[in-house]
Amino acid sequence: MLALFSWTNTGYSAWLQNRVNMRAITWSSMVLLSAVLVSGSNLYSRKDSKGFLPKSLERDVYFGMTYARFTKKWTGEIAYQDDGFRWTVDGGGDDEVETYSFYFTGNDDKNLLYEVIIDYKDAEIRDKIAEKVLGKPNHGTEWYFARNDKFDIKAWLYKNKLVIVGIMPGCEWDE
Repeated sequence: MLALFSWTNTGYSAWLQNRVNMRAITWSSMVLLSAVLVSGSNLYSRKDSKGFLPKSLERDVYFGMTYARFTKKWTGEIAYQDDGFRWTVDGGGDDEVETYSFYFTGNDDKNLLYEVIIDYKDAEIRDKIAEKVLGKPNHGTEWYFARNDKFDIKAWLYKNKLVIVGIMPGCEWDE
């Protein structure tokens, strides 16, 4: 009888220990999953755009910033808004810029900034800044930067505009 009690007690102890371990694993998994979900809510950071936007913009916007963050951070005058998908704002006191246009993957708070169009007051200024930021065109008359660990960057000139795109999932340039 003592042997039966001893076996039962050992079995119960093993079961209880196993149960405690499972709770610890479950708790650890939940904490890890929460951390991934919170960090995954914005997969991109300012450093992902560094060197691809003019310095005047780098401090306020970056590719992959959420629509919610943009609307809280941008303080410039909004000249035009198209269903939240596209925002066009004035140059914000910049003597060289007429307007900035910002394109998002959609119009809810979680959608991401993927395109910036800077409309300069003249093409000469545009060319000077484009070369300063992006260097000489490396893809014909355009720029293309393939980046294995992040989204690719594509840029081109149109009239007085410099168009810079972060090619990320959900944007019109994602093929």
